[in-house]
Amino acid sequence: MKQVAIEGGMRTNGLSERKKPYFTIVTVTFNNKNALEQCVNTIRNQSFKDFEIIVIDGASTDGSQEWLQDNQSMVDYFISEPDAGIYNAINKGIKYAQGSVVGLIHSDDILSFNSLSRYYEAFENGNYDAVVGDCIYFNENREFNAYKPSRNYGIETIFRGITAAHETIFIKKDVYNRLGPYDETYRSAADYKLISKLVMGGYSIGSTKNVEVYKLVGGESFGEEVEFNENYKLAREYCSNLSENDYRQLLKLKNYKHLTRSDLEEIYSIVTSLNANHMVLRSLALTFLVMALGDNPTTSFNRIGLSNIPSSTNYENDRVLFGIVAIKSVPGGAERVLLDVASYLADRGKQVLITSADGKAGVPKYGATSSFDLIDIFEPPYNVELESNVDLKVELAEIISKMPDEVLAVAINCKLYRDQFSSWGQFSQLCMNASRRSAQDMRELLLSEVDTWIGKFGGRVRRWRSLIYSYKPGVVVPFMISATTQMFIAARKTPSKIVISNHGNPIRDYLFQDDWDDMFLDRALRLFSILSADKVQWLQSEFLQSVPTQTRRRSIVVPNAIPVRSEVVPANDRERIILGVGRLHSIKRFDLLIEAFSLAKNDLEGWKVHIYGEGNEYVKLANLISKHGLESVVVLKGFASNIDDIYSRSSMLVSCSEMEGFPMTVSEALASGMPVIGPRETSGINNLVLHGKNGLLVERNEEGSLVENMASAMIELALDSNLRARFSEFAISSMTKFAPDEVFKQWEALIFD
Repeated sequence: MKQVAIEGGMRTNGLSERKKPYFTIVTVTFNNKNALEQCVNTIRNQSFKDFEIIVIDGASTDGSQEWLQDNQSMVDYFISEPDAGIYNAINKGIKYAQGSVVGLIHSDDILSFNSLSRYYEAFENGNYDAVVGDCIYFNENREFNAYKPSRNYGIETIFRGITAAHETIFIKKDVYNRLGPYDETYRSAADYKLISKLVMGGYSIGSTKNVEVYKLVGGESFGEEVEFNENYKLAREYCSNLSENDYRQLLKLKNYKHLTRSDLEEIYSIVTSLNANHMVLRSLALTFLVMALGDNPTTSFNRIGLSNIPSSTNYENDRVLFGIVAIKSVPGGAERVLLDVASYLADRGKQVLITSADGKAGVPKYGATSSFDLIDIFEPPYNVELESNVDLKVELAEIISKMPDEVLAVAINCKLYRDQFSSWGQFSQLCMNASRRSAQDMRELLLSEVDTWIGKFGGRVRRWRSLIYSYKPGVVVPFMISATTQMFIAARKTPSKIVISNHGNPIRDYLFQDDWDDMFLDRALRLFSILSADKVQWLQSEFLQSVPTQTRRRSIVVPNAIPVRSEVVPANDRERIILGVGRLHSIKRFDLLIEAFSLAKNDLEGWKVHIYGEGNEYVKLANLISKHGLESVVVLKGFASNIDDIYSRSSMLVSCSEMEGFPMTVSEALASGMPVIGPRETSGINNLVLHGKNGLLVERNEEGSLVENMASAMIELALDSNLRARFSEFAISSMTKFAPDEVFKQWEALIFD
């Protein structure tokens, strides 16, 4: 007797308001109730909401049908009936899809946070037919198993393999209609065949360049022989006279990293016997080229993402947990410092764990010299497991009740007097005298922002606290201001010592920081954290005048470590390149560099400006370059992993930044023997650049502009090779006091003494 299909969901009940959603997510499941519920929730919790969910259930008997019937408002459509296998179920789901783009997220899959937003941006910005992402596989114990990045394969996909994990490939519905259904005569390789058709058909494929799906290893398995036979069957569709023996040998050879001459001769013999067309030959050539060069991601970190958290029953003094908001694919100077410090401490036998809140795939832009643990607290399923029940609202109210009156007054009033700061004592008194609110009123104002603050940062606090409870570090180090408040709150009630590490100017970071949040509460929490931490690190001694007296007593100055080059290219042998290096952010003021060069260009024949860095100012700066007709002489070069080599062969660095802590770009340029030009008013720059000795410091003119004097300084230095040579020699000697061995010892003492 044929089993009757069970249907349901908002669409069948007339509750769905979506006429044509952007995405259709098809979820295929069979006897996997618990995982199905988790999968559906990760889809529903996406920030991008223009999607529908279709569940195709193969007549489950484990309660999946009942769960779907009880939760019909959670999916747009479901059907539960026997099917002829997974590809039959997928084809059914695509047939029911009403969205413009179809994604296949099955019950064993977890869709990454904000994943649909990234797919949407990729489709809209690139006008692609399909978009792929990276995938992380984990086992039933939620341990990391494998990382499968998406590949930019072309026709070599015939022999090389599928371009990305199937579940990460989102394809437009009209493209599916043209490609036709998944071939149900295949048991395990119909996805490989369809993606090969996509590639071979010349359809455009983009990438989100992020981990989009976390997949449980397992599912239906047919064995190696079935997989081989189906892949061989697919290869013969493109090369009909390919023998089974030759195909096996090609598969064996393609996995060699280093092909010998005899290997190449064997490949040549097989290929010439195929009488294959040009396309197949090119596919084979590309396959072996990719394998010879190697395209697997490598890292020196022990764990990335879904790892077991090292745990202990005791808080260990030689165990340190660093916390930073973003480190993956971030090319910043402070991120580089963290990796260098972590490597040094690991070499010294310390247990080191770096944690981030990136919530995306990747590894740090800069490598590490030692192995240590790196974990992203927002990578599922890791984040599902580490949620604390601490009532943050009550805890924040307790913290607010303990805040000194001067902290309240400064946090609430400081923006009104941002041009009148000279020292903490003077400024805090100014804010207190000007305040028209009572201390209780100020506390009430902060309490009114608690829910908003928890909504923005509560997830980080809970995850970091859970990690501290598990890892039990002797020391917790919030690294950079963006992590300070969340990590301080996460660690304050644990036995861990808290050492706050600062990498910017405290005037900006603790009083006038506008980059990520402008709540009174967050500013007050920043100040309270440095009042309460066990130790606070700053980059320069002059910064101590900008922080509360109570903080100064527990403050320690530790600068950045700067290696000095032993061999330096003479000034007269360097290229006529003026460098700008750093994040393309408004505070770095690369626009001033471009404007100044535009004024000076007639006197700087043969000179060019190269700007290295990434950021949201790229388009604005590109337009400014075009406006002045400088495209041939001013170039935005993007990120460079070999920046030290670029320093060594360029002639000068110009830094126009408004505010710095200990600018790595300036110090590294000086250490390579390159003179630096910068504003005299900018802290950090004015401590490292000694006017008339290793560079030039520029004042504003009577109209308050830096551009004209910056242009004059560039002309002066460019036209006087003897001056550049003299500055170059002194630049190197001025950096010897920041030698890494000495600075890293200071870091070790800061954290562990």
